[in-house]
Amino acid sequence: MASFAKPWVAISASVVFLWVVFLASALLFQHLDSYLQFLGSNREHSETCAFQAPKQNVWADLSQSEADELVKFLFASSELNLTELSKATRLVAILASMQTL
Repeated sequence: MASFAKPWVAISASVVFLWVVFLASALLFQHLDSYLQFLGSNREHSETCAFQAPKQNVWADLSQSEADELVKFLFASSELNLTELSKATRLVAILASMQTL
């Protein structure tokens, strides 16, 4: 009877493993599909920003060159410990690209 037990253990373990992989990939693809639909949609900026800020934006009056100088100043400050996106890890780069959506 011991000779029949080993193949069934291996087969049942394989079936359970494949089922877990299937469930995990189904959940991943479900979220991936909705994310890709969001990226592919033709939404206007006004639709995605349908909220009112509780306070006035103090940075709104900055020109592009002033904003660039501010960013350079912030990255030059060693106390803030900021990392440029080009030097960041892949996960940080993915998160940063998701935040800009």
